[in-house]
Amino acid sequence: MRKVRRAAAMAVLLSLFVGLFPLAVSLPAATSASVVAQRQQDLDYLMETLEASHPDLYAHTEKAVFTHKADSIRQNLANMTDFDFAIELQSLVALAGDSHTMLSVGGLADQATFLPLSIQWVEGKWLLSVLPEGMEDRLGQQLVSVNGRSVEEIYEAVRPFYSYDNEIKLRRQFRQNFYLVPLLQHYGILGRDAQNATLVCQDGSGRQTAFQLPVVDGDALGQLSLCSLSQQRSQVPATEPDRDVLYKALLLDEQTAYIQYNACREDPELPMTEFVTQVDQLLDSSRCEKVLLDLRNNGGGSDGVLVPLLERLAQRGQQEGLQLYALIGEATFSSAVINGVMAKQVGFTLVGEATSGSVDHFGAVNSFPLPNLPVTVSYSTKYIDLGEYFAAAEPYGAGPLTPDIPVEQTLSDYEKGVDTLVEFLLQNEQRTYELPYYLRDGQPVYAGFSTLQDGKMAYLLPAGVTVLYGTNPVSFADVQDHWAQQAIQFVASRQLLQGTAPGVFSPDEGMTRAMFVTVLGRLQQSATGEAMTPSGSFSDVPADAYYAPYVGWAAAQGIVTGKDAAHFAPNDTVTREEMAAMLARFCQATGRQLEPVQSPAHFTDQRSIHPWALEAVAAMQQAGVLQGDTQGRFSPQAPATRAETAITLQRLVEAVLASSTH
Repeated sequence: MRKVRRAAAMAVLLSLFVGLFPLAVSLPAATSASVVAQRQQDLDYLMETLEASHPDLYAHTEKAVFTHKADSIRQNLANMTDFDFAIELQSLVALAGDSHTMLSVGGLADQATFLPLSIQWVEGKWLLSVLPEGMEDRLGQQLVSVNGRSVEEIYEAVRPFYSYDNEIKLRRQFRQNFYLVPLLQHYGILGRDAQNATLVCQDGSGRQTAFQLPVVDGDALGQLSLCSLSQQRSQVPATEPDRDVLYKALLLDEQTAYIQYNACREDPELPMTEFVTQVDQLLDSSRCEKVLLDLRNNGGGSDGVLVPLLERLAQRGQQEGLQLYALIGEATFSSAVINGVMAKQVGFTLVGEATSGSVDHFGAVNSFPLPNLPVTVSYSTKYIDLGEYFAAAEPYGAGPLTPDIPVEQTLSDYEKGVDTLVEFLLQNEQRTYELPYYLRDGQPVYAGFSTLQDGKMAYLLPAGVTVLYGTNPVSFADVQDHWAQQAIQFVASRQLLQGTAPGVFSPDEGMTRAMFVTVLGRLQQSATGEAMTPSGSFSDVPADAYYAPYVGWAAAQGIVTGKDAAHFAPNDTVTREEMAAMLARFCQATGRQLEPVQSPAHFTDQRSIHPWALEAVAAMQQAGVLQGDTQGRFSPQAPATRAETAITLQRLVEAVLASSTH
């Protein structure tokens, strides 16, 4: 096995830094009055400059919270090291909730200390991926705790430090900075004078073992021999990130062209227009049916660089029937997310995992140094609302860009040197795209709860039925190029929503309360086979109405309560807060607990949400089922359209299945 040694060891670990380099060491005997004065000057300058330069510093956190945090720092200026001061300043900046606004303290890097390890998020677990030589058998095992604190506890403890606008960005930064001892010291995970740390890991059989790692400085780290999980792979996949190039193209097989786009920058030695010509020649020389555009390791830059290639591939896709896929993942950030939206806009299918970059976000970064502390402050200069430019961006709002087809890298594939996502697209078995169903009275009942996970179909159907697979194509003339087209096809193919007339969906019409309850009932029936009968609870629900059994079921389960004791108002359009409440009650009544995947949102119209809906709106927002608009509004009393309902139902299905399999 190859080992990573000396300077290479530093490269393996230090390459994980992305902007942040907060540190803390033992406290000095005393802090002089002049140093305190300098820190006061830095703190004041930081807040004054950010307030004047950032387009909306208090968009996510009220100014009073910033002021309280700044006052807390000010009261302790004499009782902290420079590194502690830098960490506190970063935690102040992090209140902006802006992934691009942060401190970089590389000027203090020569005093850093480290744990010689790295971790990776794989299949919902934190796995050890880099360790000192001699610990190879622990690579790939789950990290359970450090000094008696679980990884989950550590995650929550350091959360205030990070600048992020979605949970995936937080997770990524946590991984990248986990081995920084000063950060762990600052938040009480390690003692100030700690010489080592006790770690507990767990193997695949559930057996836990403890071991110790030394605390080392940069020089000592450079002398260590390290081993890496990546070096234990039986082979290196052809799609391995090539850090020596900005972009490249190759054939994976006779039918599949692969384009790796690693940074949103133009290579002066290979301008994008020339690269487009190379791609054309590659496609002309083969019998390509698929094109894979890999954005998974692209951290951003200038979003305009890729436009000529996207336009050309979209043109060839229309002319030649090429299948176009854009590969996205955790590392896809900033302008690369914009490129992902552009790709979807022109016909690409997004495949992979959710991005750490949000679709609508603060960006266009500038920076300034502080007067005394050797740190640089980066800040956003504008808010980028992609929904104003691309219809494809509208469903995502200020959340991550999520794939149309979710495929997660598996550990077993990684160890074999197999790129799970790419292998899935290369194989592309037709059965995977067919939907599971069972027969009831000779008629197919498709699984409402069904979606692709890790390249496989996950679903909920009644126990004991024979599961079959088949296609259930739908087509509506009025949803072509509509922003919700994919979601509409998703729900219609699963028999959750039907058209308003043959070939007509009416995406922009309101969704009635009767129809929404019917959809929830159909979901439950397809999963459980549960019988539903009219109850007569409401005088305005005729017993022979198509929706009567579902309203009766929903009322009995506490999912709906009606406008009053006697009236359901079936033909009223369901509002967004009513939808949130029904969804939350549906999950509670059916025992389906959704896991939070997003940080709590602070809607600008939060006070307009009725008290009875507040908890439900928060739960559905954090689960990624409901989102606000591009202006940060939830619009609780606004009518929900059929298109909005479609994408909400798709997200609910995906959230339920994700929660049930983790």
